[in-house]
Amino acid sequence: MDGGRNGVDIMASPRNKASGIFVGDALGSVAVSAIATTVVEIAYDRFTSRATAMRSFEQVTELFAQQPALDAVVMNTLAATGHDPGNPAIGFRWAAEQRGRLRKVAIVTRSQGLLMLVGVAKAMVPWLEVRAFNTRDEAAHWCALPSLVKESQTGSRAARRNGTA
Repeated sequence: MDGGRNGVDIMASPRNKASGIFVGDALGSVAVSAIATTVVEIAYDRFTSRATAMRSFEQVTELFAQQPALDAVVMNTLAATGHDPGNPAIGFRWAAEQRGRLRKVAIVTRSQGLLMLVGVAKAMVPWLEVRAFNTRDEAAHWCALPSLVKESQTGSRAARRNGTA
């Protein structure tokens, strides 16, 4: 636990093999685990192939079905070395399919390329709260906090800025 920081409970070790689902191939792997009541972590290790990325999103969808309180994802890329070019599009499509279920995505990265994807994600799935973080703990804590935008208000952010929604 995080010691109750702001009343948010984050499990200390998502890498416990007993609590996680691991998928991968010869190039790399991904661990998928529930790390808090509302938060799933996808932890990327080494290179992520398209097949591994697709399977990891399937695993998160299965966890969502098993644990209805889950509604936020930490994408931890600190141990990642790369990914197939289409993987971000797969992630955007998956997030769009989770509308009404998924409320936040935190990307943990030190990669400039992945930081740029945060802006793309905001454009592709504007109803979703997306942020980048330097550490897993900061990302998990933010994901566990209540959303600033209610689902009934999740029209296009651009439309809200323009006063048309």
